[in-house]
Amino acid sequence: MTSLKLSSFALLPGVLLGVMAAGCGSVAAPPAAVLVKITRNATDVTNCMAVGNLDHPALGQFGGDAASQARNQAVALGGNVVLDTTPQQGTTMAGAVYYCGNAGPSEK
Repeated sequence: MTSLKLSSFALLPGVLLGVMAAGCGSVAAPPAAVLVKITRNATDVTNCMAVGNLDHPALGQFGGDAASQARNQAVALGGNVVLDTTPQQGTTMAGAVYYCGNAGPSEK
């Protein structure tokens, strides 16, 4: 019977592959994301504070729909309203994130 000895270096590729695969899972939405309003009407944000812009590459990074990912980004930026400036409906979304106090739930 032959004894098989594996060095720690031989195991490294398998461990790294497992770690990388674990990072590809879906990301849970923050609870506040359901409260983010998405609007295409600029007058909805006239009395609000701009807090940032949507990060276009990240919108397609984890799968799922662009609106959900935009809501997640809005929460991460401290906003609760997304002004959707996308030229036409698609899988990606362009827009600015605002904090508007009590914006209420999304209508989109």
